[in-house]
Amino acid sequence: PPTLLSLSTDAVFAILDFVGGADLCSCARVSRAFELVAHDDLLWLPIVDRLPARWSRPLRLKEPRWRYALRVRAGLYLEADRAWQKLLDHRSGRYPFLAELGAVHADRGEFVPDRRLSSRLKYGAVCELVQLAAARDGGAISHRSYRAAAEEMGSWASEKTATPPDLHMVVREIYKTCHPGFGAAAGASSSWGMGETGTIAGVVARKGVAGRARRASGDLGS
Repeated sequence: PPTLLSLSTDAVFAILDFVGGADLCSCARVSRAFELVAHDDLLWLPIVDRLPARWSRPLRLKEPRWRYALRVRAGLYLEADRAWQKLLDHRSGRYPFLAELGAVHADRGEFVPDRRLSSRLKYGAVCELVQLAAARDGGAISHRSYRAAAEEMGSWASEKTATPPDLHMVVREIYKTCHPGFGAAAGASSSWGMGETGTIAGVVARKGVAGRARRASGDLGS
């Protein structure tokens, strides 16, 4: 019987179009001829298109699509940070950012750190503190939620760290940046503000959140 590569080019592509990225990678390891076929952009463009919206348009135009798809998928799903999976968990009502720092008791809206926390937190963790505070008050986000989250963050600060008196307003701006629809920061990226970090009395307080919101919506996309 004829080998796969003895078929016409159109026939080969029609067959490989049914396999996924992992199988294409396996095919590429068989021989140089298979590698050239299995790495063709026509086969990898649909895989790139299925990436989350933020990454479905490669920025490096000369990068082969197969390499781009593997690089991005590794960053989103396989590497230690698991950014995309954490975002999905966050959107589904879980608390992945706080879970990295301690125990979350969602039924009673409580977070127990498993170690002394630094004053530097990811924005996702700040948002989840707000959501836990809201859960204790019946579920609706309010100024009480921002104040409660700010008080909890302030309790982690060292004696040498001065907690800003308006920290609850900083918390509010962070939440609005990460969750569009809460006012001034509507339209900023809800996906990629989560990994930003800021200190209680440092980066966030001095430089403000407005610049970070503009950078999130401009550089990272909504």
